[in-house]
Amino acid sequence: MAKFRVHDPIAEPEPEVALQQVATVEVLQQGVRVKTVGAEEAYHRRDFVAGCRQRGIAPQLACKHGVRVAGLDVRTTAKPGYRLSQKVRKRVEEIFGWIKTVGGLRLSRYRGRQRTQAWGYPAVA
Repeated sequence: MAKFRVHDPIAEPEPEVALQQVATVEVLQQGVRVKTVGAEEAYHRRDFVAGCRQRGIAPQLACKHGVRVAGLDVRTTAKPGYRLSQKVRKRVEEIFGWIKTVGGLRLSRYRGRQRTQAWGYPAVA
């Protein structure tokens, strides 16, 4: 399941919003438990990894070279599922690129978060 939400990245960093979306999915989809979360390098942060581990979720993040984050180590990165997750992540990033270029969400043509969110639903769908 994928979630789409327009938010202010200054007030709410993306990793915090991602953890909120994971909690929302588990509440809305009764009986579904999120086991892994794949994300880009921007999510390679101590608070996001700790939040995932606290919820029992394996964070499968693109790691920043030379940066160590507690909780993201060989337990996760050495598994075959991690390598597969990174391959699939590239496909997801291509979708985001399409949404920005063809879907018109690189630069919003509307003022306000609610209008931009309303414009984004058809583009994401």
